[in-house]
Amino acid sequence: METVMAVLGQPRSRGKGYIPGHGPVDIWTYLYMSAVAGQPDSIKDKQLLVFFDRERKVAGYLWWSGF
Repeated sequence: METVMAVLGQPRSRGKGYIPGHGPVDIWTYLYMSAVAGQPDSIKDKQLLVFFDRERKVAGYLWWSGF
């Protein structure tokens, strides 16, 4: 968790989850958005979910992009 925080900074949000076969995980969410003022169709985003195991190590991640 410390390394992720050092590289990516504070997450936008934090939560808990469960991965079958792996168990409970902490989840951090990162979000980047851009848009042109007054142009709603220009909104683009990138999102990243990082999953941490009980030892505070990265158990996996999920990301997607609207760019």
